[in-house]
Amino acid sequence: MFASSGYFQSLNCRKELQAALDSKRPIILLHEQDPGKGGVSLEELKDACRMHCSGRTHAKLFEKGGRVIPFDQRLPEIFQLCTLRMLAAALYTALHPHRAPIS
Repeated sequence: MFASSGYFQSLNCRKELQAALDSKRPIILLHEQDPGKGGVSLEELKDACRMHCSGRTHAKLFEKGGRVIPFDQRLPEIFQLCTLRMLAAALYTALHPHRAPIS
């Protein structure tokens, strides 16, 4: 899930999120940090989620083992590649929980 400003306020985004939760799909939050690209602080995202979503949704995303990966397009390319590697490793681990994680 790519979270930026307004994500949790959007009815369609909340429907998409709820469908993913209902289907028990793994959810990895990619947190946009660049304000020029709609980025907000993680605390603002958490507050918006608390305000517009159920407590169960908030807990699943931010408390009970939820995975949040920072993403900032202002950083040099090497850091963006690190973010993509973290995302790939998180997806692999979520899809193959009984295998050794990628390092």
